[in-house]
Amino acid sequence: MEIEQQHMGYIASNWPSLAAMAWRGFQAEGKGAVVIDRETVRQGSAADDRFLMVYYLSEATLRERGVWSQHPVCEAIDAYTPETEAVILFRLPGGDQPAYKINIEELTPPQAAALHGDGHVG
Repeated sequence: MEIEQQHMGYIASNWPSLAAMAWRGFQAEGKGAVVIDRETVRQGSAADDRFLMVYYLSEATLRERGVWSQHPVCEAIDAYTPETEAVILFRLPGGDQPAYKINIEELTPPQAAALHGDGHVG
């Protein structure tokens, strides 16, 4: 439960940029998830959010890799509505990959994309 609370705190703190990235990814590649990769860290410590890899992973990419049906995020991607929700997937050291379908009515992904120009997280 503590990990889930940490994830929700990170999502809430970074929602504008995560939602903007989700919307732009959807427009460019179709349905997918924003991945917060705590397993692959750029030039720093996994404990330091400034060095996290954050990227969009589309359903099409998962299908191309032949892992769609086995991937833990497929149900969330199938079920979400891009205009009002985003799927956020955390890749954690050790292989855990919890996914969350997030809907924050105060700022939808299209609204976030309009307000948050570059979609940069952090």
